[in-house]
Amino acid sequence: MNNNKSQARSLGWAIAVLALPVLGEQFGNILVGLVDTFLAGQFNKEAIAAVGMASYVGWLATMLSGFVGVGATALVARAIGARDREQANNVTNQAMGLAGFLGIGLMLTLLALAGAIPSLMGLKGEAASVASQYLRIDAFGQFLYVYMLVGAACLRGAGDTRTPMLIMILINIVNVVISVTLSMGLGPVQPMGVIGIVIGTVIARSLGGVIMLYVLFKGRSDLKLSLGKMVFERQTALRLLNIGGPAGLDSILMWSGHFIFLTFLTRVSHDPELGLAA
Repeated sequence: MNNNKSQARSLGWAIAVLALPVLGEQFGNILVGLVDTFLAGQFNKEAIAAVGMASYVGWLATMLSGFVGVGATALVARAIGARDREQANNVTNQAMGLAGFLGIGLMLTLLALAGAIPSLMGLKGEAASVASQYLRIDAFGQFLYVYMLVGAACLRGAGDTRTPMLIMILINIVNVVISVTLSMGLGPVQPMGVIGIVIGTVIARSLGGVIMLYVLFKGRSDLKLSLGKMVFERQTALRLLNIGGPAGLDSILMWSGHFIFLTFLTRVSHDPELGLAA
């Protein structure tokens, strides 16, 4: 009996060691948007509405990474459990290759819809103008950020939850420092307002993606990227998408429900100029 209790405690501790960094990583991901919204609050309600809406759209981009990331975690974990290092590497390379296509798709979609999304959500006037400009700049940060998210999913499958958390902590530190500096104008830097916030976020997220690529090209937790292996391979890519597809679709449906609800609230607001901030 005592032996069983000891094993249960050991298993519980092992799960906690793996899970807590994941929770920290997810909190850090949310914190980026919260910091941006807080900084926008230092200006006016139009800025809050614009940044709040843009952060919400950015959340969709994060959720869409599940189309690749969910399958990557599952397949890498299976390969690592079977001590098949070659397969784990193959899955990781294919996942990161698909991440590039997904990142480009998200970037181009946001650029194309940056003018329509604020109006669709009910923003008007200055709030809509600022939101459109924010989304156009933010779109460029999504490309490399998808690499960060999918790379984190691969590392989690290999049992490494600490590295993604540390990268996310760095992203938040860089976001706070640069966004505050550019938006408020510290030292010799002239204040840029809301645009300074999004530039800081783009730099921080892009840096996170670059670091993740560097870590995986160098090799971490038996996973190592190679440009030759990142070329599209139909069989592995389809396995990734077959597993991650339902999770990605579920995320889209959940986000769409929130989107419809927020749009309704915005349109019945007594102050349509302020949209989401009203």
